[in-house]
Amino acid sequence: MRSMDKEFSKAAGMTFRGCIFAGVLLSAAAVMPFAMAGNAPTASHRIGPVVASADGRWLVWQQQDIDGASRQRLASLWTLDLTTQGAKPASLISAVGHNAHDPVFCGADNRIYFTSDMSGTEQLWRVDHVEGIPEQVSR
Repeated sequence: MRSMDKEFSKAAGMTFRGCIFAGVLLSAAAVMPFAMAGNAPTASHRIGPVVASADGRWLVWQQQDIDGASRQRLASLWTLDLTTQGAKPASLISAVGHNAHDPVFCGADNRIYFTSDMSGTEQLWRVDHVEGIPEQVSR
């Protein structure tokens, strides 16, 4: 088992492959209108897979934006509350010049686990989708 798998298992209290979450991957087209709504001054957008929480209330996805002038990459995680009428996507993690990817909802606390190189090397992180404070899980 890889080191990150072991760290995830310990943090989530389950095996990496046994993480239970809604296995629903929605089309990026469902999120694209929000990403292109003019709320970011970037020239290029790329939406990753969209993942639903087990209770069906939240969506999370990775979005990469590239500034047209500076070519600076912004890899971020976004969420959307599906139970609030008229809700707009909210940026959860923004990591300029770094990667934040592969988000999943997992564990009894329904936190979002993801991988990122925000610490300098690719590591496992978790974040509460309401509070939005990332915590590094693996070292």
